[in-house]
Amino acid sequence: MGPFDKEKLWNSEAISGCRRFLDRFYALVFSDKVQEEGEGLKFAHKLIDGVQKDIEEMLFNTAIAKMMEFVNAFSKLESYSKKGLEMATQALAPFAPHLAEECWNQLGHDESITFVPFPQANSKYLTEESATYVIQVNGKFRGKWELPKGQTKESLLEAVKKDEKLAKYLSGDIVKVIFVPEKLLNIVVKS
Repeated sequence: MGPFDKEKLWNSEAISGCRRFLDRFYALVFSDKVQEEGEGLKFAHKLIDGVQKDIEEMLFNTAIAKMMEFVNAFSKLESYSKKGLEMATQALAPFAPHLAEECWNQLGHDESITFVPFPQANSKYLTEESATYVIQVNGKFRGKWELPKGQTKESLLEAVKKDEKLAKYLSGDIVKVIFVPEKLLNIVVKS
């Protein structure tokens, strides 16, 4: 739909995407995968943090986009955290109050969601435990690995040498290793 402060032609067909999002959100809450100790609390805290900032900046379209991303990520989980869905329902309430109220009741609450304070994101859930390391040989992309943060140059280099797909590019002498923590390992090889 776009930012509310910009002119835009009305397109009735764009509403169908919004409807699908709301249907998917509803399906999550009413799923039999909802459990007290389910997965996805991290997604919920990131959602709350992002939506709260977007509401303060009046970026309602990006708040909705964050909720759509949440639904996409959350729906792939094996089980759904009830607490995570409660937080997501609270994030949805300013934008779809009637649906949020029904979801809130389904999650076991008798009081109205209107009177419940907006949740606060816990910073421990906002930090990433892993990083994406790009592996290059002579400046050419050879792979991308998702690994725990804090990898050393030496440990990454050893892992590359042991990897069958990447080891074939290391024939010759390793002249230089360029390492950018949590981002890149570039191995310069002289044949």
